Amino acid sequence: MTLAIAAFLSWAVPVEGKVVYVRHGAAGNNTGVDWANAFTNPHSAFQTALSGDEIWIAKGVYHPGEPGDVNASFAIPSGVKVFGGFVGTEWKRHQRNWTLNETIFSGDLGDDDFFGNPWYNGWLVNSPNSLRVVTLTGAAQGTVVDGLVIAQGNGIYAAGAGLSAESSTFELRNCTFRRNSGYQTRGSCLYVLNGFATISNCRFVENWGRFVSGVGIATAGSAGCLVSGCYFYDNHAEADASSGNGAGIEFNGTAPSVVVNCTFKSNVSLPFFSSYPSYGGGIHNFGGALTVDRCTFDGNTAGLGGGIHSWKPITISNSLFQYNRAPAANDASGVGGAVSAYFYQDYELKMVGCTIVRNTAHETGGVWYNGIGNYITDISNCIFWDNSDYDGVVSQAQVKKASYSCIHNLWISRPGEDPIDPEKFPNCFDSNPQFITFPTNLRLKLTSPCVDAGDKTKFAGLGNFDRNNLLRFVDVATAPDTGNGTPPLPDLGCFEAALGRHLGIADGEVAGSIQP
Repeated sequence: MTLAIAAFLSWAVPVEGKVVYVRHGAAGNNTGVDWANAFTNPHSAFQTALSGDEIWIAKGVYHPGEPGDVNASFAIPSGVKVFGGFVGTEWKRHQRNWTLNETIFSGDLGDDDFFGNPWYNGWLVNSPNSLRVVTLTGAAQGTVVDGLVIAQGNGIYAAGAGLSAESSTFELRNCTFRRNSGYQTRGSCLYVLNGFATISNCRFVENWGRFVSGVGIATAGSAGCLVSGCYFYDNHAEADASSGNGAGIEFNGTAPSVVVNCTFKSNVSLPFFSSYPSYGGGIHNFGGALTVDRCTFDGNTAGLGGGIHSWKPITISNSLFQYNRAPAANDASGVGGAVSAYFYQDYELKMVGCTIVRNTAHETGGVWYNGIGNYITDISNCIFWDNSDYDGVVSQAQVKKASYSCIHNLWISRPGEDPIDPEKFPNCFDSNPQFITFPTNLRLKLTSPCVDAGDKTKFAGLGNFDRNNLLRFVDVATAPDTGNGTPPLPDLGCFEAALGRHLGIADGEVAGSIQP
């Protein structure tokens, strides 16, 4: 082989990166070459690893600095893949278990935080915590953080107390963010400034922020995100005049973002003082165009949009909204228990194939919208049932306009107001949707009038799966095709009747979501 050919092959064939090991208590020579000689501190691995390398970190609690060093952070190099969840004996990555073997990056530098019952009651950060537990700066595609617990960062005027990513393209997988906090900033858990984050199978649980927008995830600048299979539970945002919105997520980055197959449960965005509004208990969108597909919003709270509030174009499909609420703290709040939107430009609110039940608000417990300009609303193939506001379960408490939908008390208007205009509700009806067991099992019986009653054309470009990740267009032979389009036609709501009943999914279970 000539030297020229050898040189070409050495350039053309990718070289597989090495594995660098980290384990508490390793008693070897501290070189990171194997478990016996592992580094005992992740900082050493981050300083050693090169792009293409993997860092394996065994279970245990790791702090980015000594007590008092609030600026200390774990800085992950570009192109490096970090994996947690090891015992410290594995020789294959798939042998790890990040759930049982927690690899915890903790910002509680003095190990002296105090929590009450519930957790946020009397929460005391005694000695100062790390402002940012993990940082990424200029990270290139191929950078991965996988299988870590990132906890108890305290971002006082510092965005991204858990993880702050600037101008980075990275993947975040199988991670848990818990009990991170912030003050007058963004992203108590995760902050993405510019760049793009792909976030999958992660949990954002019991985090808090005062005047923090996007307690779970916040984007800014030109950033965008793909968030899939994630779980947002019991995150709290306290709002002032301009921040404290989106206890689950706030999108402020201008790039389009997608949220798919996620669950938002019991997240709260409420004003610190009653004169402040608060937006989006689950999601607040003030960024680019947003797509939400196959998600569940359960028991979230905000002054406007208990589940979601959006100022920008938004498409919501195949999703479930239940028990969300929008209480009225002042004259500027209390609308849209499930969803609210206010547009200043010619934007669109599109909702297709959603189930909206038992949401409450001062005005319009279901879906509320308003704005200026020639904004568009296209709401179809939905079920609105038992949503209420100050006039009870009336038509306007569900939605102002829709097509091919089942709407509770559709023709019952507010006392003293004009009758409902049928032209605003083409092909809608108010017959009992025949849920299997209302309100605990919201799939449809095969005899439901909502079966094969949807407008198939509205699903164009939105995929072929319902909230249970089962096929969307399935014909029920015993049901008449009362919808629109080429059979098989979709059912109304977020669950298809036939497959949802015959694949053995238990009552109340949503396939693909992460439970607490």
